[in-house]
Amino acid sequence: MTHSKQLGSKLMSLLLAFAMILALMPAVSFTASAADADYTMAFSSSFPEWSYTDSEGNTQVIDPSNTTGTIRADKWTWYGSGDADAGYEKNTLVLEDGFSFSTTSEYGIYAGTGVTVVVNGDCTINACREAIHSASGLNIIGDNAVSNLTVNKGIVSDAALNINGVDIESVDFTTAADTSGLTIQPLLYGENIFLNNTSITANDNWKDKNVISAAKMITISRGVTLDLPTSTINANSTIIAGLDSVNNILGNGYELDARVSPYGSDSGLGALTPIDSGKRMTLSSTAFKFIGDVSDIVIEDKAVFGAGQKTLLGGQKYRLDLSGLVSLKDYNHGIPGLFVLCPA
Repeated sequence: MTHSKQLGSKLMSLLLAFAMILALMPAVSFTASAADADYTMAFSSSFPEWSYTDSEGNTQVIDPSNTTGTIRADKWTWYGSGDADAGYEKNTLVLEDGFSFSTTSEYGIYAGTGVTVVVNGDCTINACREAIHSASGLNIIGDNAVSNLTVNKGIVSDAALNINGVDIESVDFTTAADTSGLTIQPLLYGENIFLNNTSITANDNWKDKNVISAAKMITISRGVTLDLPTSTINANSTIIAGLDSVNNILGNGYELDARVSPYGSDSGLGALTPIDSGKRMTLSSTAFKFIGDVSDIVIEDKAVFGAGQKTLLGGQKYRLDLSGLVSLKDYNHGIPGLFVLCPA
């Protein structure tokens, strides 16, 4: 009896010691496992069929060449023809809180036409080459307070890329697939890029690379925060609606300084590069502040620009108290709707 107790006590001690060792081990990157998919969530006829679990728990098969209807899965819904009652336009993919897709394929999500991705909560995409790719325009929208998208690779649009109200963070997920022959895109890429009410946080995978890149224009609108390794924000023209703070960033050969030049000359910059290769690059644009009551002037931001036909301030309405103002100066530099209100 005593011997049995001693064995039990030793076994318990070993189990406790093992548990303590596991608790002390550092967190590791996610790696591909048997549970990872080997396909792309494709809404394009150039991809093969793929399966998913519907909202009833049943396995269904998608024909990517026929996605005009509504497809309801466990953590996502595709509105191929839109849903006026729900407020979704055609080709809208809604990702619900807890959505997580990990694949050994090159792409996580691929759309052959212009697509809107709505992020409702904390969502994760892990792929070999690009987390999301659209062969046409790509809009990523959400509620900034709760919408977070975590990716391991880039978000790419062959046309306009517009991000409004979604915080995006890159992390070092890995997959078992061989990625040595793949060209890794910037974290954000599009012909034109529009950022509004979002934070973009990149890890060191993009150190010394193009982390945000546009063939034409990058617009950093209101309420944007960038936290990047030493890298390049690359575009023919970079427009900043207003600098609230900035650190370790050069533009057009001079150090950006919110105290000196929050407007004006920060419109029409080219590439943004680091000053010190040993420090991270950070930038915050001013949030659009509005005060007053219903009796004040309401500005509805309907002015559009660029291939994406998106408004500078995200298509939202703002109520402004104009008391004490004597002039309205136009700093639009060819971009409709970019104004600075000048106090008396």
